[in-house]
Amino acid sequence: MSRSEVSAVKNTDDNRMDEIVSERLKYMITGDEQVLWTGKTESYAKLKRNTIFIVVMLLIMGFLLYKVIESIIVFPVAAIIPAIPLLILLVIFKAFLSQRKYGYAITDRRLIIINERYENAVALVNIYDLQIEYGNEGTGTIVVRRMDNPYSRNESDKFDHFFIQGISEPDEAFRILSEALELAKK
Repeated sequence: MSRSEVSAVKNTDDNRMDEIVSERLKYMITGDEQVLWTGKTESYAKLKRNTIFIVVMLLIMGFLLYKVIESIIVFPVAAIIPAIPLLILLVIFKAFLSQRKYGYAITDRRLIIINERYENAVALVNIYDLQIEYGNEGTGTIVVRRMDNPYSRNESDKFDHFFIQGISEPDEAFRILSEALELAKK
């Protein structure tokens, strides 16, 4: 795939996610709730790692396919031995290629996470802590800790983590979310 083809695929995916986010927000925003920020997982956020993974997987699966064909020619029953790992790798590869794209919105009352199939929202007053992690090409991830069950005796049950992944300009989103959290908790 050439760079222009990758760029065209990226732009199509990005535009589609923009449309999904804006369409869903029309139905989700209530009354005087204000959208402070919207963003999405950027296509290029994991592009380099994806390319390496795809090339390695294709090489391994190609080798296993060659062994399956070779085994069929020599001794057909032995074809099962390389066919099983090939099928497992095909399932993993298919799952990898069908990773979901996410869109995000921060309002003055909640954080909304949207993908192609569903949306999820958490009230800002239930968010306990935020952290930011930087990625490649100016992207980053905001780690959000939500107070899940404050009455639990088990510390690990008290918090639930989720992520605003691979967004461009993560500092700006972090600042807006932090300010919204402060206002929501007053």
